[in-house]
Amino acid sequence: MAAQTGALTASVFDAYRPAVHVPGACPHPTRLVESAAMAAASAPPCGYRPTLPEHLVTQGILSDAQLETVCRAGGAHAAHLPGEAGASGARQGFFVGDGTGVGKGRTSAAILLDNILQGRRRALWVSENRNLMRDAVRDWTALGGPADFVFDLGACKGPIQHAEGICFASYDTLKGKPRERDGVETGIDRLEQVVAWLAGAGGEAAFEGVVVFDESHNMASALDRQGGRGVQKASQRALVGVELQARLPNARAVYASATGATEVANLAYAARLGLWGRGTPFPTVEAFVEKVSAGGIAAMELVAKDLKSMGLYLARSVSYDGVDYRTLVHDLKPHQAQTYDRCAQAWQVVLRNIHDALEVTRADKCGRARAAAYSQFWGAHQRFFLHVLVAMSAPSLIRDMEARLAAGESCVVQLVSTMEAATERAYAKAVANGDDLRDLDVTPRDQLLQFVEASFPTTLYEEYEDDDGRVRSRPVKNAAGDFVQSPEAVAARDRLMLEVGAVSVPHGVLDQVVAHFGPDAVAEVTGRGRRFVTKTVDGVEQVVEERRTRRTCNAEADEFMAGRRRVLVFSQAGGTGRSYHADLAAENQERRVLYCVEPGWSSARCVQGMGRVHRANQACPPELVLVTTNLKAQRRFLSTIARRLDQLGALTKGQRQTASQGLLSSEFNLETPLSRASLHNWFVDLYRGTGRAVASGVTPALVEEQMGIRVLDADGQLNVGAVPEVPKFLNRLLSLQTGAMDAVFDSWYAYLEEATEAAREAGTLDLGVETIRAERVVKTDERLVYTHERSGATTQVVTLELTRRTEITSWDDIWLAAKKAQQLGQWVGFVQNRRSEQPYALFRAGSRTTETGRVVGRLRRVGVRSNRLMDETELNKPGEGTGYQPIQTVEAQAHWDAEVQHAPEFTTEPIHLVTGTILPIWDRIAGHPRIYRAQTDAGERMIGRAVMPEHLSATLKALGAAGDRVDITPEMLAERLMAGAEADLANGWQLRVRRVANEPRIELVGPDFAAMRELEADGVFAEVHAFRTRFFVPAGERAAGVLRAVTEHRPVVEIRDPAGYRRAA
Repeated sequence: MAAQTGALTASVFDAYRPAVHVPGACPHPTRLVESAAMAAASAPPCGYRPTLPEHLVTQGILSDAQLETVCRAGGAHAAHLPGEAGASGARQGFFVGDGTGVGKGRTSAAILLDNILQGRRRALWVSENRNLMRDAVRDWTALGGPADFVFDLGACKGPIQHAEGICFASYDTLKGKPRERDGVETGIDRLEQVVAWLAGAGGEAAFEGVVVFDESHNMASALDRQGGRGVQKASQRALVGVELQARLPNARAVYASATGATEVANLAYAARLGLWGRGTPFPTVEAFVEKVSAGGIAAMELVAKDLKSMGLYLARSVSYDGVDYRTLVHDLKPHQAQTYDRCAQAWQVVLRNIHDALEVTRADKCGRARAAAYSQFWGAHQRFFLHVLVAMSAPSLIRDMEARLAAGESCVVQLVSTMEAATERAYAKAVANGDDLRDLDVTPRDQLLQFVEASFPTTLYEEYEDDDGRVRSRPVKNAAGDFVQSPEAVAARDRLMLEVGAVSVPHGVLDQVVAHFGPDAVAEVTGRGRRFVTKTVDGVEQVVEERRTRRTCNAEADEFMAGRRRVLVFSQAGGTGRSYHADLAAENQERRVLYCVEPGWSSARCVQGMGRVHRANQACPPELVLVTTNLKAQRRFLSTIARRLDQLGALTKGQRQTASQGLLSSEFNLETPLSRASLHNWFVDLYRGTGRAVASGVTPALVEEQMGIRVLDADGQLNVGAVPEVPKFLNRLLSLQTGAMDAVFDSWYAYLEEATEAAREAGTLDLGVETIRAERVVKTDERLVYTHERSGATTQVVTLELTRRTEITSWDDIWLAAKKAQQLGQWVGFVQNRRSEQPYALFRAGSRTTETGRVVGRLRRVGVRSNRLMDETELNKPGEGTGYQPIQTVEAQAHWDAEVQHAPEFTTEPIHLVTGTILPIWDRIAGHPRIYRAQTDAGERMIGRAVMPEHLSATLKALGAAGDRVDITPEMLAERLMAGAEADLANGWQLRVRRVANEPRIELVGPDFAAMRELEADGVFAEVHAFRTRFFVPAGERAAGVLRAVTEHRPVVEIRDPAGYRRAA
């Protein structure tokens, strides 16, 4: 924590300066930054020096920042993770988390070259798809490597014949397995093929070359996870990557991705970083995911920071200086609002008809059929309204694009859906009916019609008794084995087709942009295979079919970069590996304006898309524009991506705000624990007829009939377990007409605002990294409490003394607030605390529902120097000298003025921070994780986890910083335990002797199931007693060895001897 110049600001990013200096290295061609949280963390010294040609350094082919990555990777690869019984485990890995445009590809190529020049002549480069091999060869040859040294695994049909080289494979190729067709097995087990080549004659454990996992976020789903609809199985892409690492324990693993993880579970593929396993507080990857996830985004932000502190991670970005951000909100016109209301009515009609059809066909008796019908309905419903809302924003989007083009700028539109499937269905129908292509209707209405046509329940069901006598339901079949259709349900479906077919729906935004600016003026880089555009042929306006290929997209993108087209639209197909920025090497150096029209569900794709227009070597930074509407339900689509961007920024850059790059603030994230709790309270109040939920005019009938949310059980009682998750609640808002939608959303959002304010005042609001603001910040104490064995990274407990100017509320201010509150019916009155005699003003502040279901009124208590929320029950606490008593205004003013007069100008308070590397001692720090960064008056910057005063003693004890450290040998520890002593370990576990089966045993108290495998490897054994698993240390000669393993990473922090025990001299 060295002294730094300049004041600590609230900026999300700080300038990046390499900490490893290579003689003769040139600065990076574009200014780099890293998150402010990462900048406050120091990486350990690095003594590794790569083996690279000198001209790569002196000519700037590799910049100083890229060379630092090569050095850090080499240093990380020199160490091994802890193994069992004191042996070395797998080789440590390294993660390159640089943002788009920094040059991860060239850095990866440099790491490969460094190792190849040291004799490790075989390597593997895995990336997202085979098309990126061209980029890999470009980066390799830029360093002087021969192009034919890189070969495609997909082109190898048998054992790999190359004596040496870099094998390039996509994740999909790597997961390839043989397939059997007509009794003949074809194909190759790609993993076996590549492992056999890499290992060679020396065996798998002998391979020490490099394995680069480029775009490593493709391995994100490495764990089976419990989802809302059952278990979501791990992806084969991820599993093959994890298995490859296990098969080659000494390989030098390099993970490279700007979007490495959007959730903690997504990091499960990065097994070589040592985040879990032996020597950590997390015995398994599942324990790591559970405990860090439970800590919220504040805990996630520690992951990236700690990895940097241990020398295992770097995450720089191209500077955002000059990048502008804004939100383009399209206010729905009256006719658009009417269109939306008609769409909502159409879906309501379909919903009611589905309910009736299920009864008519008797499918409502079959739980599976009923669930399938409603699942398909709500899925189609969500997709429909997403496309409608995006399409409705097109008028404002096009007007804004015209203005930017007139100002000499180029426009780039990012979207997800191209409506290709709807286009193909409409075209096939037009051909079959002989319709004119000018009447081709490609709108989201197709989704509604398709659902009614294909998924509307018409199959007749019957009840029957199974072999156990239980009444079940099944589809009815005729003698030919065909399903029997209900004539009444079929007629209802056909009638519905006529009704919903008359609903007017706008065309997709892609088609609107192409139609407005013209197909020859718009470069389209999407995955659709054909489009239908309007052109004038021989003076006649015609709809023409245009076939599109990857070559077409590439050619149009090149024309955009050359300035022959000034509008470019791209989807996911053009969102990775392409550059659309104002490149100094391109003819079109106009400023880019990126319109994020449809962020989609994937934060990784969203960030990758934004990275297409903001890269190194650009003439000018871009403007990023979020396009949305004023409709409340659109928050549904922005909320999920906002949450994932927050988590992505926290996990990959150490700060939540970094991933959204200013485009989506945290207020868009409605999927927080507070949001869920607020929704629960809102439903409780709504169905009990209490609180502001009822005052808003929203009724349970509206929620049940139009949103399809039923939370009452068979007896009409509220089933709190049926309260939906926030995403489902927001989804169902889409089915309401605009007026009802606003009423429901605003009613619930008021509960969320109140809960957020209460959590902020209680100090439990998950704000991520917070900046300490004070008039003076002085470090009064610093204690070294932990040193990480592999990296040498350290942990300190720092005490800061903060001096802040006292914030005083004057009598004039409080009296003005009281008069305004009286007009709003929110004024309670003045009171005086019976014990302190301090005067306070009380304002009504809604209510909250306790865990027992009791509704408690809330008050805002404002004093001369304080402002907080409290329950009404605190006013009259039992006991003498407690609670508050009412006072008259004249008396209140006298007390208030006296308090103002005697209030100090400044107040001083201490704060305790655990700084440095924190994850390895995660289980030794008590309290809610809250992260602060600070700069002392001496210029020293730091970032750490705050320890509240009530948790300080326990934390210092666990860290060995309270009193003398316990220095004891395992042999002596075993002796004292058998004599009746009890020992506390740093992570909260205890060792003590208990009599079991008439013999004394050393019991280890505290471990859970997750730790069992590691403890068993250490020699601890488990037994079940009284239906509870208990852990024991073997007695006798083995005890000392087992205790040595158990306490290696969990040192003894306190020993309590029994009364009368005397230690031997």
